[in-house]
Amino acid sequence: MGTTEELIIISGDGHLWIALDYRNCNDEPPVKYIESDGGFTIELANNFNSFLTGLCNWEYED
Repeated sequence: MGTTEELIIISGDGHLWIALDYRNCNDEPPVKYIESDGGFTIELANNFNSFLTGLCNWEYED
């Protein structure tokens, strides 16, 4: 796993985290789900804006 400067934890509890992963980029990091025990990682979104957009399904009425 990377150093704390490379992974910015958004949420988590011990072994399971959602984090911004700066290990391979400097600008807009992907948001990843990380399970530290098994080394299991899933990319949740390409960047934080996409992650936030994916949390809600906005419906607009005129």
